[in-house]
Amino acid sequence: MYTSEGELDTALSMQAMILNIIEMEQLIKKSFLFSQDKREQFLQNNPVQQTLRAEVQMLNEKILELEAENRKIKEIMSKNDSTGREMDDQSNLINRLQRENNELKLKD
Repeated sequence: MYTSEGELDTALSMQAMILNIIEMEQLIKKSFLFSQDKREQFLQNNPVQQTLRAEVQMLNEKILELEAENRKIKEIMSKNDSTGREMDDQSNLINRLQRENNELKLKD
């Protein structure tokens, strides 16, 4: 159970913690996040970096295309596999029916 003094201490501690978080956020924004102008200036001053970024983007797009193609191939293979199983099942059924037919002919 808190006394009014304990509640006051808790409120002050929370307030100080929130202010510190806000200060950290502002510091991070100021230090690490660039404005659009700074980014453009950075890219102009670092053409290699821009080329690498474009290359990475192109590779990422290629990876996505290949993954989509891979999924399509797997779907086709799965369909072919299930069709093959159906054909095996039908072939087994035909063979069994032919054996039964031959057995019935022999009995007659």
